Amino acid sequence: MSDMKLHLEGRTVREVMIFGNGKDSELILVADDDTAPVYRIAVRDPDVSVEIEGKVRTEVFNDGHDPYLGIRYLPQEPLVFEVCRIEDPGGDEYFLESLEEVNARGEIEPSWMIRAASIRLSPKGGKP
Repeated sequence: MSDMKLHLEGRTVREVMIFGNGKDSELILVADDDTAPVYRIAVRDPDVSVEIEGKVRTEVFNDGHDPYLGIRYLPQEPLVFEVCRIEDPGGDEYFLESLEEVNARGEIEPSWMIRAASIRLSPKGGKP
């Protein structure tokens, strides 16, 4: 399965969050840069990897519905999206056009769903 690089790699992280019921979830990726797109991506049967090098505060939350779980990662020092890739849910022209539209307009919710994502957060400027 091929993957697609999101236009967040190299940008400073504001927040990474995944929440849902385990089967249907949502992945939110936010850079600390008003010009960067905000990604709010539907994830089905998630296989999401978040690797973190650096200091983050991890919050676990529930919105009052069963079953539901959310995990939020908030940097406690400047971190960048070193890797920010999602599965290509088909490789067709529609997906590629949709991804470019999200990248260009900063659209909040693309109309496609993925299963896998790989995210690596690292200290800004490299290792201390």
